[in-house]
Amino acid sequence: MADEALISDAIEGPMDLVRDLVSLGRSAREDARIKVRQPLTKVIVDGKYKETLGDLTQLLMEELNIKTVDFEDNLGAFMNYTVKPNFKVAGPILGKKVKLLGRAMATVDAPALVAATSAGKAFPVTVGDDTIEVTPEMVDVRISAKEGFDVQTEGEHFVIIDTTLTPALIAEGIARECVSKVQQMRKNNGFEVTDHIRIAYKADDEAAAAIQAYGDFIKKETLAVSLTACEGGEVCDLNGHDTEIALERVQA
Repeated sequence: MADEALISDAIEGPMDLVRDLVSLGRSAREDARIKVRQPLTKVIVDGKYKETLGDLTQLLMEELNIKTVDFEDNLGAFMNYTVKPNFKVAGPILGKKVKLLGRAMATVDAPALVAATSAGKAFPVTVGDDTIEVTPEMVDVRISAKEGFDVQTEGEHFVIIDTTLTPALIAEGIARECVSKVQQMRKNNGFEVTDHIRIAYKADDEAAAAIQAYGDFIKKETLAVSLTACEGGEVCDLNGHDTEIALERVQA
């Protein structure tokens, strides 16, 4: 049995944070319908985590297939907030004042209210001559990402991915999908993991350009000694591009 006294919070805490952020990042990808194999430019996380993540930032990038991690103190710049009373909870507490609270909440600093209530704290809202301490249970928060981004939240954790796909990112995504398909074909053909192969393909202009641009990467990942265009092969879907791929094992 592990001695819990020997487990360092300095290690466990950051790793737990990475797992939580990776889970949210993958949820954001699913929501945006972007495969994990498709590289993205950046993921945006709360600036308060910069020191906690430290060197683990690289792990976050690898797990989410992201080029950079941006730490932002003002996440509200990437999100739209809609806040209103949770009438089932606030109604019995405030009675008729709940409608006045709804009007007042429409004018408050929504990001500040969300930050406070997400952390389990009350947020003061001025209603006429009164100040109402709005608790997390009393507020209904709706968060949506601004155009070009996807946001996922859980508790006080936020992850925002930049969903913009540049031509360069699209090309790399096609190349990575090609590697995946070739690796699956190697397995289906009964090739050994150490076998070198030749790859032949027939693709449309966009997919062919991506395969050529990332030819060295594809060959390195698949142990291919050559990558040439030709006729015939198994039809594979490379991110919407039907591409014929044929493999040949190099004889020792």
